[in-house]
Amino acid sequence: MKVFADLHHSSLFESFRLLFEKRFGWELYCPIGLKWFNMGLWHVGDPYQNPEQIALQYLDANRLKIVEIKNNIYYIREPYHNKIIKGITFDEFKFTKFDYIIASIPPHFYCYKIMRDLYQPQAKLVLQVGNNGWELPPSANIMCSTSAPKRGANFIRYHQEFDTSIFSYTPPKSARIVRSFLHLFPMADLFYETAGNCCLIDKCIPRKFEAYGLLTRNGSIQTIFELAKLMKESGFVWHVKPEGDGYGHIIHNTFAVGRPLITVFQFYRGCLAFNLFEDGVTCIDIGSLTPRQIAEKLNKFAQPEIHKTLCENAYKRFKEVVDFDAEAEELKKFFERCI
Repeated sequence: MKVFADLHHSSLFESFRLLFEKRFGWELYCPIGLKWFNMGLWHVGDPYQNPEQIALQYLDANRLKIVEIKNNIYYIREPYHNKIIKGITFDEFKFTKFDYIIASIPPHFYCYKIMRDLYQPQAKLVLQVGNNGWELPPSANIMCSTSAPKRGANFIRYHQEFDTSIFSYTPPKSARIVRSFLHLFPMADLFYETAGNCCLIDKCIPRKFEAYGLLTRNGSIQTIFELAKLMKESGFVWHVKPEGDGYGHIIHNTFAVGRPLITVFQFYRGCLAFNLFEDGVTCIDIGSLTPRQIAEKLNKFAQPEIHKTLCENAYKRFKEVVDFDAEAEELKKFFERCI
């Protein structure tokens, strides 16, 4: 079986690789070459001021880490996960028989449907829904990793898989470090004001506050191995994101390593990740609290025995909510049902 899928989020594409190649033994391909963009078949850059620059970043073979080119297939090292993925040009795509075509952003669904009808009439077209708030096109086959309402003739809700041998439970060494892994760092002032208040509380355990990601003080993380290491070394993971998450890789990674999340529940009600949340049991809700109150609440839950229990609870809740093995079996049935 051959699967073609767009690549705009490396962890989403890694979840495809784990499902199709590692579990099913199928072949997974993504687009490479600027012809995809020039023909109007690649829209990842549409929300940005200069879409062509985004296209160069994702599609230009001269900017990617090409390991080899064999039978017109580009073998690319994807640096964030350190995996080899296969890229295919538009011209090669036309003459390669695909079984499934997956669009993971709504604009791609429309152009992929035209592309499928012209060149791959045997292929089943699938819409992957991974973000909240999208106006979704009508699709018969929907694989959904958000809380979006069930729709389409063939629908499945699932969790995007990641490597749990990397994001594995490790008992905490201390609760001293609080880290954020959010790009652009929304509500940064609250984070740093909380840090300042922790310093004012006598013998407060949380003392070191760090923020990683685009436009943050500590900068971007280059690999998932670095991310997992920093998470495991943390006492808490701060994740305060007013728009919530569709799926939420950082949230699920955090629970998989067994660290309590600091968040605002009202931002996540109705979101897929909310099933993991329980204030004071698996995570900490700081909604409506002042920085001083947050600091006091963190110090309470940072006491060694309480913190250890929080970590164990977070990991246990992840195991209760997420079962990648069982979901893979259901996903296999979903693809067999595709229209």
